[in-house]
Amino acid sequence: MGQHDDSCRFSTVLIADDTANAQHPPEWFARSEPFACFGPAPFFSAEVTFAAGATMKNRYAVVIADGDSDGGRLAALAAVAGDALRQQPVEATA
Repeated sequence: MGQHDDSCRFSTVLIADDTANAQHPPEWFARSEPFACFGPAPFFSAEVTFAAGATMKNRYAVVIADGDSDGGRLAALAAVAGDALRQQPVEATA
């Protein structure tokens, strides 16, 4: 949850990771300078090994909501994210 600088309005961003991800639950990274960013940091404090030539896939659900959120709303948004993660993953095509 955060308040926008110019408008003083609020937004909520919730990110949920799939329980099958290599580092579940992951550590998270956030900063505000020199630019704002945040996201999972699955390799921050531990090595993750996998076979040469193998592909590691991690899945996350991102929910962006207008307005501030209390515990009840966050729980509802987390349920939406969980529902999305239970969906069959879509494979990208080139």
